[in-house]
Order: sequence, then structure tokens, then C-alpha cells
Amino acid sequence: MRRLLGLSIPLRRLRQDLVDRKRGLMKYQDALVAWTPRTDKIDVGPLISEDARDWSRPYSHTGGAAYVALRECKNEFQRDMMMFIEFHSIVVRDRVDIDAAHKAFLKIDEYRRRIAPDIKGADHDGDYMGGW
Repeated sequence: MRRLLGLSIPLRRLRQDLVDRKRGLMKYQDALVAWTPRTDKIDVGPLISEDARDWSRPYSHTGGAAYVALRECKNEFQRDMMMFIEFHSIVVRDRVDIDAAHKAFLKIDEYRRRIAPDIKGADHDGDYMGGW
């Protein structure tokens, strides 16, 4: 274990975080979610900076890190709840294809670590409680 900012973090997890970033994976607080209702059009990508190309333009809705409240939220449990509520709203309310939504959300670290371990794409490091 390595101590970072007073927290004990397994080296394996730190290495995996570096690999994830190289693969385009990210934390929910940094992830912009973009989708178009009643389609299979959904993606997760980085929050757009002023000088960057707006990759979310083809979509009609955005969420995730588009909201300052999420970016500033310090409570891990609240952030996880916000993520699953957003996923649910996108799929149930906006009728986005569930498989497309799941595939897009797999880019989010917390999503992969919190879904059931027998779901394709889950990342639990042998933890069957979704990281809790």
C-alpha cells in the first residue's frame, strides 16, 4: 500500500488507474455524459475545455461533469448515487438503448467498480460488494 494524501491506496489500484486513463477511462467527476433520447446514441468523454473541440455537439443532452455540483461533490457515496440515478434516467426516462448506455458508462471507473461482478466489464479486484 502507498500512502497518498493520508489515504492508503493499493499500488495495484494506482497502476490500474494509470492504465485506465491511457485507455480513455475516467472518474465520474471528470466525465461528460452526452446522449440523444430514444436512440442508441450515447458517449462518455472528457469535460470540454474552452480551447477543445466540442465532441458532445451531435448529442441533444449532456450530464455528468457538465454539472458543477458533481464536480465539487466531496462525498463518494453521493457521487456514486448521482451516477446511477443519471444512468437510470438516461435509460428509463430518455429511452436510450440500455446496452449502448452500459457500454458508454464502462468508461467511468466508479461504474465498473460498482456494478455486479458478473456483468461484462465489471472491475472488482475480487471484491463482490461493488467496492463497499
